[in-house]
Amino acid sequence: ENVTAEVARTGKMIVVDEFDERFDGRLDTVEGRRGKVAIFIPLVYQDRAIAVLATGCEVRDKADTLSRVDAIRPLLDLVAIALDHALLRSRLQAQVDIQTTALRATVRQLKKEVQERRLAEKVVRKETERAQHYLDVAGVMLLALDRDGRIKMINRKGCGIIGSAQQD
Repeated sequence: ENVTAEVARTGKMIVVDEFDERFDGRLDTVEGRRGKVAIFIPLVYQDRAIAVLATGCEVRDKADTLSRVDAIRPLLDLVAIALDHALLRSRLQAQVDIQTTALRATVRQLKKEVQERRLAEKVVRKETERAQHYLDVAGVMLLALDRDGRIKMINRKGCGIIGSAQQD
């Protein structure tokens, strides 16, 4: 297992003098690591490693570097919190984007349905006007009743016969 992955999994700092077989051989060699120390520091928040900070120094500076790492631990804790919040924000933004896309699709569908309904209402209105025109040009009384016997439509001739205005 790679050193960085181990630190991320365990949440424990690992300090390696010179070379370790867990290093990525494409990046490090035994010769290149001679006299050097690698320090892998977990950034932990709520008992889980959020990230791993890797740093290094010469072997002669190891104690001083580890002391400095301890000194900046409170800052590293704040960095872990900030990284966690950034990750949460990213996840929330992804959810917001999904919901926004869904809402936009719903709005498009509703607009389409409103247009279809307006068109249907316009067709019904024209048909009603046309029917009323045919009723009005007839020289006889014509009317349409609902199931309860109420007059729903009547022509002018019929209004004249029953003595009522057409809008009533």
